[in-house]
Amino acid sequence: MTQMTLRVVAGFAIAIATIGMFITIIYSVLNTPLVREPELNDLRSVWGIEIPPESTEINFQSEVVERGFIGLSFKVPPENLQSFVESVCDGKLYEGYNPFDTIDSEEPTDSSILIKTNRFTYYSYSRDNSAMIFGNRCDATLGGIGQVHQITVDKTNPELFSVRFEQPSRGSSVPTYNLGINYINPLPDFPLMIVGLQDVEGEYQTIHNELCIDTRQVYADVSAWKSEWEDLKGANVLIEVDSVSFPEGTISPQGRLIPIELLTTENALIRNNSYWQYCINKVWKSGKHQINISIFGSGINDIEQVVEFKH
Repeated sequence: MTQMTLRVVAGFAIAIATIGMFITIIYSVLNTPLVREPELNDLRSVWGIEIPPESTEINFQSEVVERGFIGLSFKVPPENLQSFVESVCDGKLYEGYNPFDTIDSEEPTDSSILIKTNRFTYYSYSRDNSAMIFGNRCDATLGGIGQVHQITVDKTNPELFSVRFEQPSRGSSVPTYNLGINYINPLPDFPLMIVGLQDVEGEYQTIHNELCIDTRQVYADVSAWKSEWEDLKGANVLIEVDSVSFPEGTISPQGRLIPIELLTTENALIRNNSYWQYCINKVWKSGKHQINISIFGSGINDIEQVVEFKH
């Protein structure tokens, strides 16, 4: 073989090797996860969740998937649990509700609870509603849109509660889309939404004990905010139900009705942008009821609105 031929062959081999290396690098980059695997410390740094002292049988799992899966379970003495529970779903736990075994629907049953996310609401109940299980499912308290947290506390052993916490990944059975329009707009030309009432032959009736009230900007992928409503932002809101006053509210800069006390909370910015922060949960007596809504301040003329309904 001539010297020139050897040089051509060697050069060709180097080129092939270089191309192969380049392909390997590209393949490696394309198959490298864009996000790292969630870690136990993320519970603290992202959501302010601390594993309680004296916890035992701690089991942590995670996966590198979109909206990364996190699973955590442990056992803890009841007196050490409170701070952990308050970091998830604001500490609200429902007796007999297990979010890991549910039927979810736009309409409630007698045992349903109202699940509130930043983009929509739906009703959910557990197949096995043991009185020893307390749980909830909600938007991540500090995690923003799209991340869901769910928790159960099993109190079967009064000396050592069993806790299960999970952040489901995208593609799980937890609803990530609107199951149906389950709110009403009871007032013409006013951006008011109420969940828990339905229109039955021209009259509003309760379908659930919990009523949630909000103002509508963009909700359930529908925009309904008009330019003339901009002056409502920053206004004070007083709500009475059957002549009983509830905590004062305000319309946040993002156009949400929230309890005014949330303006000073640590995560106020996120809360101000979340729907369904103002809810009334009570046992309704049969008959007629009335919601009175007063809006004032922020340079607007006082507004009085009334919504009547039956139970």
